[in-house]
Amino acid sequence: MNNGKHKITGEEVNAEHLLDEEGVDPHGYYCPGCHAGLVLCSFLSSNKQRLHFRAATHFTDCVYIARGLALAEGAKGKADTRMADRYNLVSKLIIRPDKPQGLNTIGEDGSTNPKDRPFGTSSNSESTERLAPTNRVTTLLETIVDDFLDFPNKRHISPLSVPGVNGDKYHMVFRKINTEKAADYSEIKIYYGELIFSKPPRLSENHIDVPICVWVFNAMEKKSKRHDFNVRVNLTSASPQRVNQITHSIDCTRLEQSQHYDSKEKPRGYTFFLGRYVEDQGFTVNSPNMVCFRCTQIRMPDFFKRKPKDA
Repeated sequence: MNNGKHKITGEEVNAEHLLDEEGVDPHGYYCPGCHAGLVLCSFLSSNKQRLHFRAATHFTDCVYIARGLALAEGAKGKADTRMADRYNLVSKLIIRPDKPQGLNTIGEDGSTNPKDRPFGTSSNSESTERLAPTNRVTTLLETIVDDFLDFPNKRHISPLSVPGVNGDKYHMVFRKINTEKAADYSEIKIYYGELIFSKPPRLSENHIDVPICVWVFNAMEKKSKRHDFNVRVNLTSASPQRVNQITHSIDCTRLEQSQHYDSKEKPRGYTFFLGRYVEDQGFTVNSPNMVCFRCTQIRMPDFFKRKPKDA
């Protein structure tokens, strides 16, 4: 699991945001879906594995059980079946200048009204209400990215509102960097492109430059040509811990790709970020919390797949 809630504050956090944070209790979190106890794993800087939460067991009504089963079916080519319908994607991103606060239940008037029950209890009705699509709000980009990656068949139907972005569905908010034309990226979107591991990120006092690339097929030469871009993440408001979290996540993504080098799927390392292209600067990201890194094989929705011709 990537997300957990703090047992005392009720704050939902992404596991990677806990790297190098002071006073972290590895046993101080619980599952947002069923409130089962979680253990934070790989939370030391010396560990090259990505930080994550682990639960000994979940309650039977936990929506994360449905998510896990849906993803297992997706791995077998049965993505987004009935099990996936139990899991509702996050519908709104709130950008805050301070440390991310996680998921809350937000009323239509904008008021926050968490519907948490005591730690260690479970209720089918409350789980359904808390995870309704119109109520799931997050300050974590990682949560939206994971939903986008894990449920491709929901991208065209699931609502998503992101400040400054023109679009109200997942497929309209996310944009793959797939051309070499910089003018195509003048709008604010959640962009994603392949990491270039042969070029390490360049860290300075106020920003970090992350190199990414796109492969474009040249019809004249009948081969693909690589075009490089730069993603500049503003670090003026970032703590030293957040800077370490970013560089650690890049290292984990590189390691994960190398471990799958001989696999059939061959996942690639990607940078996801909320920003746009600025002339003479490249892609710019204003908040250090609006960038994340994943090693994945990006699946297309089923209706994009070619159907076999009738015999």
